[in-house]
Amino acid sequence: MIETSNGRILYDTGCDYRKISNPILRARHFDPMRPLVEPPNMQEGQRIPRYLEKLGFGPRDVDIVFIGHLHFDHVGGLHDLPGCTVHVQADEVAAARTGPDGSVFADELANSNQWEIKTGEYLVAPGVHAISSPGHTAGHMSLFIELQKGPPVILCGDAADLRENLVEEIAPGYCWQDNASLALGSIRKLKALESREKCELWPNHDMDFFMSLPRFPAWRD
Repeated sequence: MIETSNGRILYDTGCDYRKISNPILRARHFDPMRPLVEPPNMQEGQRIPRYLEKLGFGPRDVDIVFIGHLHFDHVGGLHDLPGCTVHVQADEVAAARTGPDGSVFADELANSNQWEIKTGEYLVAPGVHAISSPGHTAGHMSLFIELQKGPPVILCGDAADLRENLVEEIAPGYCWQDNASLALGSIRKLKALESREKCELWPNHDMDFFMSLPRFPAWRD
C-alpha cells in the first residue's frame, strides 16, 4: 500500500480466499490448471483486510486499488474490498473478456463495469505514476513510486516476477499470446527507468528478494 497526499493506493489484492478454502470452489477453479499450476497455499489471516488491520486500517481506508493485471492471484481479493475505486487498463480488460487466458476467472470480472478503465500511462496520485509494461498480459501495468526519503521504487508486477527476469532479461514464464519480445521490451524499459531515475526495481514473486526487505508492517517514508 502507498500513502499519498491524495489518499491510499493498494497495488493488487491477492487471491479470493473463498476459492481456496471452499473445496467445491477450489476444485472448480484450480483442478483444470493441474498439474501445471497447483492451488495457492493461503490462510485466512492472509486476506487483505487482515493485513490492513495490522496497520490500523480497514478496507474503506483504501482509496484506489490499482490492478496491475487480471490474473486470479492479483485481482481475486477485490471481493474483500467493496466500494473501492479500481483502476485497470482497457487493453487488460478487453483481453481478459475474450477468455483464452486460463489464469483469469470470469466471476472476478463481474463488477468490471464499475471500474475506472484507463488507457496508457498516467499520474495516479502525486508521486505515483502508472507505467505500461505489457507482455505477461495484454495490458499489464507497473507502478513508479517517488518516496520522501531515498530512491524511487518501481513495483514491477509480473512484468518481472523474479530477479532473474531483470538480471538475465528473461521473459516471464507466461506471455500473452506467446509474445516474449513484448515482455522483454517491457523488462528493458523498466531497467532503463532504473538507470535513468536511480530507482529500485521490485520483482513481484521473488520471495528471496522480499525476505531481504523490512518485514511487514514496517514501511518506507
